[in-house]
Amino acid sequence: MVLLVPRIGILILALRNPGACLVPDSTSYLQLGHNLWTVHQFSSSPQAPYTPEAIRLPVYPLIVGIFTTVFGLPYPAVAVFQFFLGLITALLAWRWLRKMGSHDGALLCALILGCDWVVLFHTPLLIAETLLTLILLLAIQASWAAMNSYRLREVSLAGLLWGLSSITKPVGILLPMAISPLFFKKKGCVLLFLFTSYLPPALWMARNHHALGYAALTSQAGFDLLTHPASAIEAYRTGTDWGKTRELLTEQIDRDHPGGYHNDFEKSRVYQEAALKIFKEHPILFARLCFAGALKMLAGTGLEMLPQMLPSYHAERTKFSIHAYGQGTIGLLHRYPALIPIQILYMCALGLSYLLFFAGLARLWQQDLKIQAVFLGLGALYFLAVASHQGYYRFRIPMMPFLAIGAAAAFGGLTPRMTRKGYVP
Repeated sequence: MVLLVPRIGILILALRNPGACLVPDSTSYLQLGHNLWTVHQFSSSPQAPYTPEAIRLPVYPLIVGIFTTVFGLPYPAVAVFQFFLGLITALLAWRWLRKMGSHDGALLCALILGCDWVVLFHTPLLIAETLLTLILLLAIQASWAAMNSYRLREVSLAGLLWGLSSITKPVGILLPMAISPLFFKKKGCVLLFLFTSYLPPALWMARNHHALGYAALTSQAGFDLLTHPASAIEAYRTGTDWGKTRELLTEQIDRDHPGGYHNDFEKSRVYQEAALKIFKEHPILFARLCFAGALKMLAGTGLEMLPQMLPSYHAERTKFSIHAYGQGTIGLLHRYPALIPIQILYMCALGLSYLLFFAGLARLWQQDLKIQAVFLGLGALYFLAVASHQGYYRFRIPMMPFLAIGAAAAFGGLTPRMTRKGYVP
């Protein structure tokens, strides 16, 4: 019931204003899903010729297309599906942790995954975060089992799930490489884990090489580096508007290439080189931006997403700053002071979950489950590090399974291995 009430409330708000389910990424996901199931082309072009897509990855559009194209349902049906997907994620975490830890720890993990505001507010949106969270939870569970059994089947399953997460959203592409040393006892396990982890991305890279001439997973990296951190640094340095600076930077780079670009991969490479040049020229500002971004990721509450589900919502632009909350949150609290206690309460709950996470890692370390403690800590730190330059609380969502499981370990610790009767010491 505790998991259902807030989710039902958010879902009702979203369905009353279906446009709230759509964000800039959603349009391309819908078109990609439609083309996949109708003309069997992975392209966001609305009509022929279908230009191969270079930015998006295949898993989420494939699922979206099942609802909107195969079954012919309106796109809010995807929001309903993700409502149940998020609920299943929380229940799976509760069931798994109940067998390997305390009842209180399992309940806490389910509450974090099922009732966190940022997770809840993003659940009805047509983006891949809800699906990614479930895949990451399954990958963590499989990796936990593989770390203790070293059975080839479990190592392979863990690797394939990490690979599946990489072709859902590319943010976790380097994580298998980072955690592979945890399988140090058997060199064969390390090699098998890396092979299975990078098999799905490698197949997608082969597709991109065949269709576009570039063996890369996605062209998104270059665009993101220029339009977010590089533009933010220039805006902060010159005292100009972030959006205007972004437009001027891209226009200047495009003018330097009058012949245009062969495809998005080439354009992404040029943008990435320009962004890296800015980082090298202003390393202190880049470090400051990453610190500010990490702060925003960890402290952002997502409160300003609530009015986005109302038809009268108009977004406010924000500038780069070292503050945890942008103009949207501050403006909302000024307009509705009654929300201030709720904001403070959630901030306290968020801070408590971080403290419990570190306490859980310490508890695992005391239990001589050092590999598991490093695994959970490394996973959370990885997602914080790779997304800190963008500084948006939405990118905290992939961290949540690691944080929730670590916090659960604070209540009596966890057990390392599985038998027919469940997990036992």
